[in-house]
Amino acid sequence: MTEDVLTPLIRHVALSNLNQAYADSLDLGDLASWQGCFTPDGLYKAQGRENFDRGLPLAAILCDGKGMFQDRVSVISRIMVYAPRSLRHVVGAPRIISASGELIRARASFSIFHTLPHEPTALLSVGRYEDEVLANGAGEMRFRSRVAVYDSLLIPNSLVYPL
Repeated sequence: MTEDVLTPLIRHVALSNLNQAYADSLDLGDLASWQGCFTPDGLYKAQGRENFDRGLPLAAILCDGKGMFQDRVSVISRIMVYAPRSLRHVVGAPRIISASGELIRARASFSIFHTLPHEPTALLSVGRYEDEVLANGAGEMRFRSRVAVYDSLLIPNSLVYPL
């Protein structure tokens, strides 16, 4: 295979690995690893589809920069009181929308399930991730921006963790 064929394939595999690392960190409750999936000035939003499509700023969760990520991790880990749950993220294969230099714009669908003790597993949310990813020369990738666009007009009352 030539370099022209391998480069998109390598980029796609690396992007898939980043998506799986993101999902694993949340499913395992490893919020430090979740935070590590982002650049230091990264942005994360959980936003309803209607607001996203209209360009409205309202989001259920917003982390903009390292300090806000650390605050979110602290609140989830130490302060918030909520029923313990198990999460399971199912992330579709990413679609690269554009790639220019170190910046990749991509999209992937997600389904997130949660299980509360002594209850059956239930669907928590479905939607898509709208991503801007930075790749360095070593092939490592981090999210510069991830917007989790959830499809439902209703915010689940159990939205504690990022989607």
